[in-house]
Amino acid sequence: MYKVGLTGGIGTGKSYIGKLFSVYGVKIIDSDVIARVVVLPGSPTLKKIAAHFGPEVIEADGSLNRRALRERVFADPAELTALNALIHPAIHQLINEYCDLVAAHQPLPEVYYLTAALQQANAQEARRLKAKSQPKETLSKEERQSRKAHYLQEQELINTPLDPSVVFSEEHPAPYVILDIPLLFENGWDQVVDSILVVDCDPELQLSRVMNRDGASKEQALAIITRQCPRDFKLQHADGVISTDSPCVADKRQAVLNLHMQYLAQARAAALV
Repeated sequence: MYKVGLTGGIGTGKSYIGKLFSVYGVKIIDSDVIARVVVLPGSPTLKKIAAHFGPEVIEADGSLNRRALRERVFADPAELTALNALIHPAIHQLINEYCDLVAAHQPLPEVYYLTAALQQANAQEARRLKAKSQPKETLSKEERQSRKAHYLQEQELINTPLDPSVVFSEEHPAPYVILDIPLLFENGWDQVVDSILVVDCDPELQLSRVMNRDGASKEQALAIITRQCPRDFKLQHADGVISTDSPCVADKRQAVLNLHMQYLAQARAAALV
């Protein structure tokens, strides 16, 4: 199975681009979701975490106490190294297993989709609470209607393929899979995937997005960004780049379609070797 590694810094719009690929029936395997699947209650990885860090990192219902674990590893770099040594091999193994399922034209396990849905719901709730805590904009009825119409129009475009003739289905799946991996270079996935797609935007725009999305101060947002792989390094090692600087949805849809066609050709050529 031809593998495309999708990566980009926080706030660059990587998930948005992944969504535009998914309307063509391309399977997106999200490493953030995988990271949650491998530590579900009763999983071997969670048992190893409990054995190393102690029962205080496990909730009463058997789930991972993320806050307690986060406090432990942020206070001690050695503990962070230990945690990564437990989690990363499990993530690698499960991503490979899911890629094998896609290659065999098999659906991904239900637990993956349930975990993804829960993660999305939690993110939406966090955004709702953040918006609730901030002063409301004073908008006229016409302005509210205009914003709503613009939002609905954009959502329709996002969920509509630019070229329906190259949409794939469960019965006839795409010959490539996208691995959505924020830490692709940091965790060595650049050596595993066949092509690397970097989603990029202007650093000032990225900073603004992180601050607005997470309610972070400029210092906090910069600290998050600088902990990630440098932008220049990603761009230098990318096989393809999509910029999200422009608010124009049409530009992004066209860029995704161009790359979709490119990956189809590359995947089919690789299958003949």
